[in-house]
Amino acid sequence: MHSSHREWASCNDFHVPHDNVVNQYYFKAKDGLFHATIFTLRAEPDVMFMREASEEVVQNNCLRCHVQQVTQVKYDGDL
Repeated sequence: MHSSHREWASCNDFHVPHDNVVNQYYFKAKDGLFHATIFTLRAEPDVMFMREASEEVVQNNCLRCHVQQVTQVKYDGDL
């Protein structure tokens, strides 16, 4: 991992849901089977994108760890 999080978190902290252990293992098995199939069949795309379920998991995990930072941000409508 090349991010600033490498000292504090593992891949599972980002890419696996943490709501309950059953969902955690189910998601990991389903995602692992998908990746194993793609790599076994040599069907890797040139550009990789996260699937919608993975995007939701990653976003939820960002919020799970950084809720203090994102709740203290004030948005006034201007960027």
